[in-house]
Amino acid sequence: MKIKYTKAEEFMNQLIDFLINQDVKYRRNVKLSDFSSISIGGIADIVVYPDTDGKFISLLDFLAERDLPFRVIGNMTNVLPKDEEMDTVFVCTLAYNAFSFSENTLFANSGAMFSHLISKAAERSLSGYESL
Repeated sequence: MKIKYTKAEEFMNQLIDFLINQDVKYRRNVKLSDFSSISIGGIADIVVYPDTDGKFISLLDFLAERDLPFRVIGNMTNVLPKDEEMDTVFVCTLAYNAFSFSENTLFANSGAMFSHLISKAAERSLSGYESL
């Protein structure tokens, strides 16, 4: 499958070069139904996995500057992807899962698993997250 915008191959080659240079992992021709919680979804031409703030921001800037369509996805539990080929770049947050504590405050990236955060907060005797 090829992305169907003008100069699709050129854009894809530029994107892959960018990902390699930025050390961002990616996969091509991904069956989204393999990741969807209800096993639906077609083929994504490319799914990228930034794992730091800098990589995430640089990637979004790169896509926006070239007017490339993209969708940000996580664990695919609240997403209903089409059962067809999709001409968009999927930015997956699963690798963007770092978190830290500063005194009684928890800071977490969007890919951090909530159950893990609750467990780590409880280990530090922080409460209030359990009911979320």
